[in-house]
Amino acid sequence: MRLEKYDLTTGKILNKLLLIALPIMGTSFMQMAYNLVDMFWLGSIGSGAVAAAGTAGMFTWVSMSLMILSRTGIDIGVSQNFGSGKIDIAKKFAQTAFIFSAILGIIYMLLMLVFRVQLIGFFNITDVDVNLSAQSYLMIISIGTPFTFTSAVMTSTFNASGNSRVPFIVNVIGIGLNMILDPIFIFVLKQGINGAGIATVISQIVVFFTLVFFITKGNLRPFQSYQLFAKMDIPLLKQILKWSIPVALENLLFSSLTILINRMVAGFGVYPMAVMRVGSQIESLTWLIAGGYATALTTFIGQNFGARKQDRIRRGMKISFVAMSIWGLLVTLLMLFFGEFLMSIFLHEKEAITLGATYMIFLATCQISGSIENLSSSYLRGTGNTLPPSLVSIFCNTIRVPLAYFLSITPLGLTGLWIGFVAGAVLRGVVLIIVYLINVSKVHHFNYE
Repeated sequence: MRLEKYDLTTGKILNKLLLIALPIMGTSFMQMAYNLVDMFWLGSIGSGAVAAAGTAGMFTWVSMSLMILSRTGIDIGVSQNFGSGKIDIAKKFAQTAFIFSAILGIIYMLLMLVFRVQLIGFFNITDVDVNLSAQSYLMIISIGTPFTFTSAVMTSTFNASGNSRVPFIVNVIGIGLNMILDPIFIFVLKQGINGAGIATVISQIVVFFTLVFFITKGNLRPFQSYQLFAKMDIPLLKQILKWSIPVALENLLFSSLTILINRMVAGFGVYPMAVMRVGSQIESLTWLIAGGYATALTTFIGQNFGARKQDRIRRGMKISFVAMSIWGLLVTLLMLFFGEFLMSIFLHEKEAITLGATYMIFLATCQISGSIENLSSSYLRGTGNTLPPSLVSIFCNTIRVPLAYFLSITPLGLTGLWIGFVAGAVLRGVVLIIVYLINVSKVHHFNYE
């Protein structure tokens, strides 16, 4: 059951933020570590395997947008009602989101299974082996979609109640299992890239059933009783969608536009595709850790918003900006001075490593803004105001595609594409920070209705 220490409306702010943030960031770090290990094994097969997995993985990324339709409602609805002491309403939010996410997960799984050839064909990959491998990999990983959707809702339910420790333990178990199974299926059972997909799905299923046990029977479950398939509360579902649709559209557009950019990259060959795949995983040092912290901050703000503690929210934001700025600087320095070394761990062709080192320099320029931009979104979303940060992100992300395209058809070529891609990210970070500062300067009281 919920303990007093998970009440984020009292106690030292930094301690409470770290109490929930560290397990979430730990889960993100373990996920990043798994992705890097997975990529290491795939890299042992060749750059084609890395490119194929990265291409199919784009559609897993798109699925995150649908996942957000449920998770955002949990982050806001559960945290605010815990803060105001309305535990029964918080539970109804959680149960409604669970059923909704299960339905979405099944629908998305079927779409990937039925249209896998067309989805991979969108990238116009000229290498036949890479194209076929991506189709096969997509078919396998699609099976785990309903389990990841519902697991995400249960994870968010724990996080929003202030207890991120349980999902951390469960997800570490799943990630650890995935790391063990990867080389077994890839090399021992000689399944190649398909083996990586099979290992992932098995781990996702294990995580799902473990979370089910903890949320229904565990000693630290957020609610006294919890039914997985309780009747959906339609008014609460409407509220969840009202909060979630702007965020989901933002993420769907972002992932879709990234797919377009990856299609442009595919025109330059397999090596640039592999470099983008590796670079995105290394960059996850920023967005997984900063995103994990932002999730914790949303919960902190949501609970204190429900408890009407405005000053506590402001102090929490100041602490957060300092912490994430320092983290962004550390990642920037890592990319600038150790980019080539990091690429050489996962890619073995000299041309790919050299190309990757250049790409890391470009990525380094947007890590500080990337680390702190989520804090602005967390502040607004924690209070239930999800539209402004989503509009900013949609606008700035949309600019990235034409900017990358027009620069790519200049003599700069691939370098121009990367410049456009990174410039859009920097712009997004800067504008989101400005939006936060404007909102803080205007707000003298909260509307709690």
